[in-house]
Amino acid sequence: MTQQPNTRQLIVTELKELSTGTGNNGQPYVLYQVRATYPDGRVIPDMKLRTFEQLPTNEVIHVRIEAHHSDKYGDSYTLFQVGGGKAAGQALVERVEALERKVAHMAGLLGASGESAHAPLEPVASGRSSGARPQNPIGPPMPTGETPPTPPTDGGQGANGDIPF
Repeated sequence: MTQQPNTRQLIVTELKELSTGTGNNGQPYVLYQVRATYPDGRVIPDMKLRTFEQLPTNEVIHVRIEAHHSDKYGDSYTLFQVGGGKAAGQALVERVEALERKVAHMAGLLGASGESAHAPLEPVASGRSSGARPQNPIGPPMPTGETPPTPPTDGGQGANGDIPF
């Protein structure tokens, strides 16, 4: 497997719940502290590893790592599992397919009555319609008062950018 920037294989040995709450998108979250080893068993030093995912323990997994700096808590590293189990991409595909079925059903109901539930959309002349709302950022929710993790680097400081382990 080719190593991508800011990715590692590791073994999660412990997940400890640090906090729970509701993110800016209204969805609940759980933030976990992670203890891990390299696949060969060497312990990864206390690097303030964290995740919003229920990562599998005691098996080798592939993770993407994002560095995060907080003035209050210092540097930490957020782990996101790459692949494994039912990948997030597959779960998203299933949700989209379910929504498409619901929309098709609703469109059939509206078509039968001849009524439209919404006014026609305005043309997008300047890149946004006047009724458009800004989109929420993609990614896991952060505890209230925290800023989201910084995006991963493109590997400018070697193969894994700003990830020191």
